[in-house]
Amino acid sequence: MGRLKLQSGIKAIEEEPEDFDDTNSNRATLACMINTEVGAVLAVMRRNVRWGGRYMSGDDQLEHSLIQSLKVLRKQIFSWQHQWHAINPALYLQPFLDVIRSDETGAPITGVALSSVYKILTLDVIDQNTVNVEAAMHLVVDAVTSCRFEVTDPASEEVVLMKILQVLLACMKSKASAMLSNQHVCTIVNTCFRIVHQAGSKGELLQRLARHTMHELVRCIFLHLADIDNTECALVNRTTTVKQEIGGIDNDYAFGSKQIENGNANSEYDGQNSSANFASNTSLSLAATMVEDGTIGAGSGQEAVSFDLHLMTEPYGVPCMVEIFHFLCSLLNVVEHMGMGPRSNTVAFDEDVPLFALGLINSAIELGGPSIRHHPRLLNLIQDELFHNLMQFGLSMSPLILSMVCSIGPTIAAISVVFDHAEHEDVYQTCIDGFLAVAKISACHHLEDVLDDLVVSLCKFTTLLNPSSVEEPVLAFGDDTKARMATVTVFTIANRYGDYIRTGWRNILDCILRLHKLGLLPARVASDAADESELSADIGHGKPITNSLSAAHMPSMGTPRRSSGLMGRFSQLLSLDTEEPRSQPTEQQLAAHQRTLQTIQKCHIDSIFTESKFLQAESLLQLARALIWAAGRPQKGSSTPEDEDTAVFCLELLIAITLNNRDRIVLLWQGVYEHIANIVQSTVMPCALVEKAVFGLLRICQRLLPYKENLADELLRSLQLVSKLDARVADAYCEQITLEVSRLVKANAAHIRSQMGWRTITSLLSFTARHPEASEAGFDALLFIMLDGAHLLPANYILCTDAARQFAESRVGQAERSVRALDLMAGSVNSLERWACETKETMGEEEVVKMSQDIGEMWLRLVQGLRKVCLDQREEVRNHALLSLQKCLTGVDGIQLAHGLWLQCFDLVIFTVLDDLLEIAQGHSQKDYRNMEGTLTLAVKLLSKVFLQLLPELSQLTTFCKLWLGVLSRMEKYMKVKVRGKKSEKLQETVPELLKNILLVMKTKGVLVQRSALGGDSLWELTWLHVNNIAPSLQAEVFPDQDMGQSQVKLGETAGSLVSDSGHSSETVASEGAGSAG
Repeated sequence: MGRLKLQSGIKAIEEEPEDFDDTNSNRATLACMINTEVGAVLAVMRRNVRWGGRYMSGDDQLEHSLIQSLKVLRKQIFSWQHQWHAINPALYLQPFLDVIRSDETGAPITGVALSSVYKILTLDVIDQNTVNVEAAMHLVVDAVTSCRFEVTDPASEEVVLMKILQVLLACMKSKASAMLSNQHVCTIVNTCFRIVHQAGSKGELLQRLARHTMHELVRCIFLHLADIDNTECALVNRTTTVKQEIGGIDNDYAFGSKQIENGNANSEYDGQNSSANFASNTSLSLAATMVEDGTIGAGSGQEAVSFDLHLMTEPYGVPCMVEIFHFLCSLLNVVEHMGMGPRSNTVAFDEDVPLFALGLINSAIELGGPSIRHHPRLLNLIQDELFHNLMQFGLSMSPLILSMVCSIGPTIAAISVVFDHAEHEDVYQTCIDGFLAVAKISACHHLEDVLDDLVVSLCKFTTLLNPSSVEEPVLAFGDDTKARMATVTVFTIANRYGDYIRTGWRNILDCILRLHKLGLLPARVASDAADESELSADIGHGKPITNSLSAAHMPSMGTPRRSSGLMGRFSQLLSLDTEEPRSQPTEQQLAAHQRTLQTIQKCHIDSIFTESKFLQAESLLQLARALIWAAGRPQKGSSTPEDEDTAVFCLELLIAITLNNRDRIVLLWQGVYEHIANIVQSTVMPCALVEKAVFGLLRICQRLLPYKENLADELLRSLQLVSKLDARVADAYCEQITLEVSRLVKANAAHIRSQMGWRTITSLLSFTARHPEASEAGFDALLFIMLDGAHLLPANYILCTDAARQFAESRVGQAERSVRALDLMAGSVNSLERWACETKETMGEEEVVKMSQDIGEMWLRLVQGLRKVCLDQREEVRNHALLSLQKCLTGVDGIQLAHGLWLQCFDLVIFTVLDDLLEIAQGHSQKDYRNMEGTLTLAVKLLSKVFLQLLPELSQLTTFCKLWLGVLSRMEKYMKVKVRGKKSEKLQETVPELLKNILLVMKTKGVLVQRSALGGDSLWELTWLHVNNIAPSLQAEVFPDQDMGQSQVKLGETAGSLVSDSGHSSETVASEGAGSAG
């Protein structure tokens, strides 16, 4: 029968002789330790009334045998000359074991003796090489499991019970445990279980320690299953099943119901001394029960009994494990075979005992699992009895039991063991049905941890996660029925019960990624719902996958994965590649490949993502996190093509579930955005991953903006990532990005309301203004927004006009586009007028005032932008900008602009543009700025027209004189300017005409009249001072009836006096006098 593999025995010590001094020192140390323990036991006995008198007696004849044996041991231990491994352990153990066995000792004495034995065992004084170790270990087990002592109070009783547990566990953990027989191991487990049962009426500490000890015992025992020789030759001729072999144990089992029914092995404390007895007479010994019931052997008669007794006396191995495992299984239906007391809590007991048993079974299977296949008796127990009992518990109403039954715990582990070692397809199917039943129960009762454990176990059987050393993994998968069944089951569970999968998504994704790397997934696996509707009928959902691998997913820009081996030959064959002779796949290979494709089709992997909108929130979140985890964190310049391909694929799936869950975008958005941001910010060169990230982000915004206006700002803010792209990456994708932004704007302009959202859009469009490939698409989008004010809003007005200015200034493309951009700017004034009108009609007074201020600010920013374009080097653009500026300055009758705003406009825009153009004309060559003469003419005309149009309002201002003198000053400069070294004839003609016209209007309006005596009217005097510098004849032409001779003399005197007093020029005088003009 199978038994533990032992070392070479006592000879092993002879191979490594110890130093003599070290040996003596070690021997003395151990002798002192045992002497100390003897002293401890005698000290406790001395304090006891019964034993104190006997101990103090000087006559050895009167001393009790227990005391005598301890004193004899004390005398002998220091006289032993042999090494400890050569000393029979019974010599120093027996006195302590006698105390433990004695029913005359009280709990304190028994407890100290147990502690002494525990110390000897844990200090490894005894090991496999110790002489007579087998007999010594048997003595310890027999003594401890037969422990008797007087019970004086519950506390001391519990202490003894705890120490019994400690000593028995130490026996199993000892190096010498291999020498224990099957019978003794069963006895140890039997005794511990009795204490577990008894502890139910004791303190919580004892209860916890007893259960912990049982778990540790089971772990110790089944951990050694891997070390047991597979020598079950004695069972070769036994053709009956284990169910027949041990079928009678359920009714009369040493561990089970009978021992509980036969009464307590100890008495509860009732105020009087009573005895506690753990001898086997209170519960039939395991071997005796098996022989009595004829439960080990299938046959009958003396031969079978002798054989079974022989097995139980051999060093422990499979026989005791079989019996222990059978006992644990029997605990699952123990309630059926035992009566319940009138005060018993049926519900509590129904949960407690099975839960305890399930935990033990789980430990046994976990530790012995890989080796169970080598021991048919254990494997059959799992297949038959355990499965039967577990299926009964599948109907339990207790969530605790259901959770434990379905958990890795025992059901999943048990089915996994059978599935792993089964060889027939009908057994496979039975196991698959079991896995699906566990999944159904777990989902029904929301046992998420159980489903995760189940997914983990099943994924191992798919073989997809195994490091593949197979040359043709696709064919190997096609030939592996078990792997294909497990794969279909994994995805069946994912599709049916995905609501309750959490961490298991990671394992599922690992399988999907493996299939992807093998080129076995259909191209549309990552499609979202909208994409499905776009598919043509011949690529509809559910159409069988063909043999062709051309439908396999390929990244949009990355290097396609190379198909090697048979997969490569399939591709070449099916693509009719005849350039080189290729080996043809065999019929068997074709069949295997077809089976693989059919298996993948049955998995409906795409449904996990297309139907993700039905997943519960927590499961969806975990799926998204698993995708991000599987993609890995992008590293700058260090990813391999395979890593990038995986990251691209995971990103596609992440985008798909994001789009499919637009109603729950808040749940996913943060994680999706951070993942895309990591990709964008870590990429320094164009690649498939960053392309997928950028365009995936744009696609999400395009699709979700119409449905999530409350998230519009958040979605649009995410597009700022595009501006953070490395310059090389941005340049490579700029045109396509702009086209997508344009598409987004055209589809969703009505849904973009905030200034922040528009700032993102216009900044992206502005970026394209100077890009050769992208500028046309960018301008097209801007045209869509601004043309006829279609989508201009107060929130985006300044942003859009600024973007239009950048297109107007851009020299990319033809000047015609700059002119069109200027037209957009000039045309935007109509929107300002419309808003002003709407505000008056629909809003209250305060709102009208506020809106008027905002409109005025927008208008001022518009004309400031146009001013900048008026300085463009290109004549056509420069002149058109001046005309557009003139339109915006003169065509605003519908807007109530404050007087102060107009003064700002003259200072910041009109005067500034005239001064800047004058400087350009004088300081730059004709080659740089062609035909500046024409531009200067347009500029001075603009000045004249705007001034005349605003004259009625401006003339009422206290600062009018200063403004008027500013106009005269510019006209004077333009009259004297030299272009190409000579004065401009055109300006010489134009400026006087414009000035004359202004003077006539001012005369007609009553603005320019002589109101007082000479010297008291500065506006009049300063006007003619400047006019005479420009065109001396104008005064007589405008005021022919005036006595000009005297006026001119007095004016000259006044001017001369002003100049001599201040030393300033006429322009300075004019500006100083403006303050007093009225």
